[in-house]
Amino acid sequence: MDKVDAIMSIENVTKSFGGIKAVNNVSFYIKKGEIKALIGPNGAGKTTLFNVITKLYSKDKGKVFFLGKDMENYKPYELIGLGISRTFQNIQLIDEMTVIENVMLGYHSKTKANVADAFFHLPKNIKAENEAKERAFESLKFLKIEDTANKYPHEIPFGYKRLVEMARALCVQPDMLLLDEPAAGLNESETNRLLKTIFRIWEQNVSILLIEHDMNLVMNCSHSIVAMDEGKKIAEGPPSYIQNNEDVLKAYFGK
Repeated sequence: MDKVDAIMSIENVTKSFGGIKAVNNVSFYIKKGEIKALIGPNGAGKTTLFNVITKLYSKDKGKVFFLGKDMENYKPYELIGLGISRTFQNIQLIDEMTVIENVMLGYHSKTKANVADAFFHLPKNIKAENEAKERAFESLKFLKIEDTANKYPHEIPFGYKRLVEMARALCVQPDMLLLDEPAAGLNESETNRLLKTIFRIWEQNVSILLIEHDMNLVMNCSHSIVAMDEGKKIAEGPPSYIQNNEDVLKAYFGK
């Protein structure tokens, strides 16, 4: 496997739960500047693999490399410093905080202010808060939802909540963004807006790996696709190859 242009490499990754291999010896890589989709029916192991990549789960075997660095000894909170950010399948916004405060949470992990700075309102913390607020607003503006900044999550439409989560992931200016089912729960117009948003993010030199069930979105935004079923990789290639692949059709439709 030629990985010269890879920003991330997943090599022979396996993860089991109670003897069941949720991810079974999966390998692929994402090129720099690529939008890659990870597809498969429910239970295929896609989100488990995402959680292994982002260190929420420890793998049983295999390797994950990012920009040539072995991610084995990194903690989940250290990935942002490496240049990796993600969203989650289930929206995770704090309803007691405004939209901009929710987005600011994504940036705080990059600041160097500590608890004492915050408690005593030291200059370092004030500077960090100002930087976080500025970066958060820039992310909201980039996604064209800056008018929601001072609203609370329960006051905005579901589709906007998805974009707020993306703004939180983007405010750290990642090199790579992992999107876990970003179109889940969206209507057609919201999905079309999401498609345009993904391309706008990609145009900022951000490599993207996404899990998605909306095949129309996947086929229209992906440069390449990895298909999984029962924990295994069953196919990989451009959209034109995947949509006619017999193993993929069998996994989805039983054909």
